[in-house]
Amino acid sequence: MRELWAGHGITAADLAPSASKGKPRAVGSVPAKYRNPETGDTWTGRGKEPVWIRGQDREAYLITAAA
Repeated sequence: MRELWAGHGITAADLAPSASKGKPRAVGSVPAKYRNPETGDTWTGRGKEPVWIRGQDREAYLITAAA
């Protein structure tokens, strides 16, 4: 099999490339975008919305830079 691969210029690495190749994915936390003024709970705006903001106007819960 290896002789056949070598004849076509194929290596074992070509058939099963390493999963670690490529650009590493950035992992980190996202700053909170919304805050519940009653409890102080926060939400980034990603994922499932919390009960306290569901069906509400999100503008009222935005965290401003001055806050």
